[in-house]
Amino acid sequence: MMRRLAVCMVCWAAAVGCEGPPQVQTVDHIDLMTPPMASNFDRDPAPDGIQTRVFLYSGQQSVRTVKGSGKLELLLFDGRVDLGQAARCSPLRSWTFSPEKLGSLTFKWNDLWCYQMSLRWGEARPQTSVVTLVARYTAPNGETTWSEPVPVPIAAP
Repeated sequence: MMRRLAVCMVCWAAAVGCEGPPQVQTVDHIDLMTPPMASNFDRDPAPDGIQTRVFLYSGQQSVRTVKGSGKLELLLFDGRVDLGQAARCSPLRSWTFSPEKLGSLTFKWNDLWCYQMSLRWGEARPQTSVVTLVARYTAPNGETTWSEPVPVPIAAP
């Protein structure tokens, strides 16, 4: 039985590919992809978070998406904010991911590598009908790259 499992795992790894995206120090661009509405993760009818996919790009690579070796932060703002406001204001909620944690969130979607996340806002419930999600990548040398802000409507409970 164990031998069959080992053979299956080797075959799966060969079919899917073990390497993943190339790892880089510097990220030039970040794209966020979210569903059109906030998500409900529990039995309570009110939304309690956002699902997102984060795509990192670097001009150093000929492939489209990369894996960063720095820190990735996702910042949630109550209401609509632009990039300037996001850089100056305190977020309603934030999530910080180390390179080690990001490794477990790596996902291949339509031949592009990304990080797939379910972000629960917990007690920091938004007070408006729209939240804005922004990603900030900080390279090991301290250089930062921001995504464009993504507004996400919150459905009425």
